Amino acid sequence: MLQKRMEEMLDDMKETILQDNKLLRDKLRICMEVVVDMKVVVNKWNRHIAEETVLTAKFPLSSVEEVECLNAEINNDNRECYVNTMKSLFRPAGVVKNLKEILTDAIVQEYNIYGIHGKKSLRSLENFYSTLIGM
Repeated sequence: MLQKRMEEMLDDMKETILQDNKLLRDKLRICMEVVVDMKVVVNKWNRHIAEETVLTAKFPLSSVEEVECLNAEINNDNRECYVNTMKSLFRPAGVVKNLKEILTDAIVQEYNIYGIHGKKSLRSLENFYSTLIGM
């Protein structure tokens, strides 16, 4: 009878260990999925920071050619990166005080919004202008 009782207890312990083992494997699987998701987010963030750093180096634009080249580079796929870069350059004082971070004084004097009074039109640079306004 004692042996039978010991065998029952051993069987119960085995069952409990198996259940605990399964529970731990399930929790580990969930943790691994979370780690994979976190890795994706961190990699995406790192790419974003790297892109923004590369884009920041392009500013301030100091020639008409640089403005036109940047306008040609901006598209629907990368517009958000350019908007975020320009926003970061405008902080903390905003557009009025920090426009020089985007365009040098010489370029600001070359352009106005509508291209009147012998200046070039900023609106004609559709990608750049919409990105600048999109901030």
